[in-house]
Amino acid sequence: MRKFLFLILFCTALTGNLFAAETYFDLNKRSYTFEELIKPSKTVFFIWTSWCPSCRNELVRLFKDASIGEGVNIYFVNLGESSSDVRKVLEKLDAPKNIYNKILLDPFESMGSRFFLSGVPTVIYFKDGVPVRTAHSLTKELLSYVYPEETLPEQVGTIVEPNKIKK
Repeated sequence: MRKFLFLILFCTALTGNLFAAETYFDLNKRSYTFEELIKPSKTVFFIWTSWCPSCRNELVRLFKDASIGEGVNIYFVNLGESSSDVRKVLEKLDAPKNIYNKILLDPFESMGSRFFLSGVPTVIYFKDGVPVRTAHSLTKELLSYVYPEETLPEQVGTIVEPNKIKK
């Protein structure tokens, strides 16, 4: 029984240390800390996996509408998959090459643990380093609601009034 309790405590401590580091890598192998990523005043994490059909559909939609997040730092955080697997999926989805530095790898799924994610895709909106909203899609309407001072280009489409968005 003591050995079992020791093993549980050891694994818990080890897991805590891994999540404390929270280092993420883009597909060009540049590393980022969580604090670096949320430092800009407007940051969005689109958290996804390649095996999730809804994630892939959302990614295709977002890749086609490059202007959706102008003025906002959007990162596409992949949970638990290798760089080579993520690259294969992005090639199949015909992702633009300039987005590769916005694709982050979270090999230990620490983002999922940090925010108690119950499913993917999950989008977390940050304002001045603080998470202010979560959703399961990234839309112009939610961006204008979370960041009301953000003026989106006319060609993006009509912006819905904040009181019409379900909270």
